[in-house]
Amino acid sequence: MIAITFSILLFGLIHPLSKVLLDSGIPFSFFCLSYIGVRLFVQFPLNIKFNPLNFKKNQQPLIALITFGFVGAGLQFFEFKGIDSGLSPGTVTFIMFSYPIWLAVLSFFTDKTHRFKKIISGILSALGVLLITGGSLQEIQQQTLSLIFPLAASACLALWIFFSSRLRRQGVKALRLSFYYDFFAFIALLIILNQKLFVDYTDFKSWLNFQTGSYLILYSLVIGLLPNLLFYFGSKKVTSYQAGMAMAFEPVLSSLYSSFIWELSFSMFFWIGAIFIV
Repeated sequence: MIAITFSILLFGLIHPLSKVLLDSGIPFSFFCLSYIGVRLFVQFPLNIKFNPLNFKKNQQPLIALITFGFVGAGLQFFEFKGIDSGLSPGTVTFIMFSYPIWLAVLSFFTDKTHRFKKIISGILSALGVLLITGGSLQEIQQQTLSLIFPLAASACLALWIFFSSRLRRQGVKALRLSFYYDFFAFIALLIILNQKLFVDYTDFKSWLNFQTGSYLILYSLVIGLLPNLLFYFGSKKVTSYQAGMAMAFEPVLSSLYSSFIWELSFSMFFWIGAIFIV
């Protein structure tokens, strides 16, 4: 649980610092790919000599890893798109953690155990989203397009927690899990952002220098790779539920970090909504 605790402290910096980088002028497409690509580049030499899973005998882990990577691509794309569209880091993170809404919906089609509890959790999360986005349906309507991104990220986050805990319990080592996650996520992001990369290349070249490149590399490794490894390492010894409960503190930290960086103040409605979601 110690490893997961440290990972949460770093996870809370993902959205505040992503806003700093995106506001500096780096194109969104190159930011997403660099975030995954730098991590993949560092991990590649450590994994190229190893075959952690015997895919010939058992294809199930490979299919799960591919799915896990594509879920990660969706998570990365939608959460950073929410920041890029102008939403505050705290708002994006809290909406991401409203994933009990999705669990409540899924309970009608898949796992029907504890359905009442899931429905209540989903309702509380929906109320939380309503409050942190301004407390009125009119304000939500004005931000509908932007809010779609963190809501989609919340569905991906639920799947990310599920797959990471399940694969770790199946014996996939933390370093291997991180590598395959980034590998398949990078492929998926290349497919998603393919056309946009050609358009943004000139802007990226004008943005990139030694200082900005160093910031991007440090962000990808210290705020991206390190907490992921810590979470994968710790998730082997806890259940998906326990991991999800620990992750609930991430949006609180994200809001506090944002308050410190930009001297932001959040309304009473925001914090009441935050309590509902947590």
